[in-house]
Amino acid sequence: METLVSTGAGVFAGTGVAVGAGVLVATGADVAVGAGVFVGIDVDVGADSGVFVGTGVAVGAGVFVGAGVAVGGVDSGVFAGTGVAVGGVSGALVGTGVAIGAGALVGTGVAVGAGALVGAGAGVETDAV
Repeated sequence: METLVSTGAGVFAGTGVAVGAGVLVATGADVAVGAGVFVGIDVDVGADSGVFVGTGVAVGAGVFVGAGVAVGGVDSGVFAGTGVAVGGVSGALVGTGVAIGAGALVGTGVAVGAGALVGAGAGVETDAV
């Protein structure tokens, strides 16, 4: 299975990023990925999404990421006109099979356990394992 970035999607990646097979970035999605990020197999980034994944984040296999999600902490700035704040980021862990709803923010250094559902608009500030 190959990694697929659909027509009209934009992916901006830092150095040392590793992406597994079967990752789908849907049409209209804009994704910014910081340095040293690991993205597991079969991760799905929804259509027309503005997603930010901070430096040092690990995303497990089979994860779904909705529109306007930021993982790894946020401080300042806005990503790709989506209204998603971005800035001083470092590390977070998203386990296998996690679904992250639209507009959710997963904080710096936070671990989200396997199979967890992060609701739309949620703010995850402490480990959810």
